[in-house]
Amino acid sequence: MPAKNFAATRYSELSEITTANVRRLRVAFTFTLGVNRGQEAAPLVVDNTMYVLSPYPNVLFALDLTQADAPVKWKYEPKVAPASQGVACCDVVNRGPAFAEGRVFFNPAQIVMGALLLGVLGSLVNGLLVALERRTLGKGAAMRYLTVMLATLVVLAGAGPASGQKPELAEVDAWLVRDAQMSSQFAVADQLGYFKEQGIKVNPRWYIAGTDLPSMWGAGNIHLGTATATMVVPIAASGQAIYNIAPQSDIAGTQQIILGKRGQELVRSPKDLEKLKIGMPKGASVTMAIESMARDTGVDFSKIQFVNLAPPDGVTALAKGDIDAMAGWAPWVFNAVKNGGKVYFTGNRSFIPGKEGQVDWLLVHAGVVASGKMLKENPNTLKAILTALAKATNTINTDRETTVKIIAREMKMEEGLARDIMALNIYSMEMTPKIAKGMGEFVDFLYSLKRIPSKVAPESLFYTKLLKEVDPKLVKWDAATEVK
Repeated sequence: MPAKNFAATRYSELSEITTANVRRLRVAFTFTLGVNRGQEAAPLVVDNTMYVLSPYPNVLFALDLTQADAPVKWKYEPKVAPASQGVACCDVVNRGPAFAEGRVFFNPAQIVMGALLLGVLGSLVNGLLVALERRTLGKGAAMRYLTVMLATLVVLAGAGPASGQKPELAEVDAWLVRDAQMSSQFAVADQLGYFKEQGIKVNPRWYIAGTDLPSMWGAGNIHLGTATATMVVPIAASGQAIYNIAPQSDIAGTQQIILGKRGQELVRSPKDLEKLKIGMPKGASVTMAIESMARDTGVDFSKIQFVNLAPPDGVTALAKGDIDAMAGWAPWVFNAVKNGGKVYFTGNRSFIPGKEGQVDWLLVHAGVVASGKMLKENPNTLKAILTALAKATNTINTDRETTVKIIAREMKMEEGLARDIMALNIYSMEMTPKIAKGMGEFVDFLYSLKRIPSKVAPESLFYTKLLKEVDPKLVKWDAATEVK
């Protein structure tokens, strides 16, 4: 709020800018309000959006801080009575917008817009605003503390989950792979109290191997967790109801092909991979990245010689020179690089000379999964969880060092390792066409390996309705799935 808190202290405890570094500040972008009058409204930043309020006629702008030059996402232009500007005590200024319980609100010169922004308060606020308008318009009264009063009202009226609906459950178990690639948001939301803010207690039930989920799900006791397509597809193909309700992260960057010493000497172009002996677990999903690379670069995939090796054995064999390259995932690939290996490409990035850059050679994402029973009986609980996870996603992307410590502790790994793995993941809850496409590719891949008896429609494995209700902007691809 404009005065920082209800006590109007205005004092900021932020310490990133100091007397030692202030001289290094530079202009990041400029923005004109289009009004050549007094300006006293402090900008307000919430997540990745900056809200700026102009003097009369009090236009509210939302600027997108994730893009260069912070373009306008939207603006709101209230219809303010011209009479309000002629009697203001200190020019037609405004002290700026405030934010509470997911809402932005402000008091224009005439203040009538407050009722629209705070409509959840009903007739009480409507009556209050009308009364205030009648008493203040034309009488020269400044309304510097009206925002504070309204903030108090909105906090009281909006107390509870951001979804506006109380979760059906007060407590729920979440079965989570103890992996920074799979369950980081759950760890952060739990440790920073984001689930508690939504009125729910989530009990993390950690387990080690994601491949165990299909057998555990079959018992009928698991209704919420994290999973990738390699876990979701077999469960669905066995006739059980499971749905990806929101993505968590793109983990293709952790799936890597590492050239050993001999491989680095032999490979001058992707075609030279046909001469190599590559260690890799048979049927690992990183196979799909190699197949995609081969199609894009003209490599004959059938000529590549593969040796069935688990990642730890692949690291050892690569160091000894028994294989020329290895395909695996973090953290094992980190060890291979420490021993002199070189990353040739990953699922989403190529380091191939002349072909460097982002690629889509493996579309693999971790996501939040729920059972049909959970979706039918507890939709508000799931929305509360998704709201907390969205906040955790933002925290991971904006405060990496704090979240590295949390994730290292919860995943039981060194902070340096957690930092390295997290740097390769893309943490986002945006449901995109790529995620749906990736699910389809995994259906085909697992069927080709005879790991599922028949193919399932990939779109039937998604349920996007709840995510759309939590934040419509997150749903770039919508599934029309009916819950079983």
